[in-house]
Amino acid sequence: MATEREQGLAALQQGNANAAVPLLEQAVQNDPSDFQAHLILGAAYAQVNRANDAVNILTQAVHLEPANAQARYNLGIALQKAGWVNEAATAFEQALTLQPD
Repeated sequence: MATEREQGLAALQQGNANAAVPLLEQAVQNDPSDFQAHLILGAAYAQVNRANDAVNILTQAVHLEPANAQARYNLGIALQKAGWVNEAATAFEQALTLQPD
């Protein structure tokens, strides 16, 4: 049987972020150290216009894998959508430092 993370990712890829969110929230609750679940949940929150929730979960993702440029880039997007422009710029700069290309 597919995990909540796999089911949530599948729902998100099918364009159903509303169905993905509770599955991914459960995945994060089941395994708070699951970096991928945090990253995917952040994307799902962004798609359902929950920018502050996206910022919170993506901040957790960055704490789980501080050297991951994608997490910092995604956090930058979420911060920008939440109106935290200066913090977004910092996250983007960090992502570029980690992965210049």
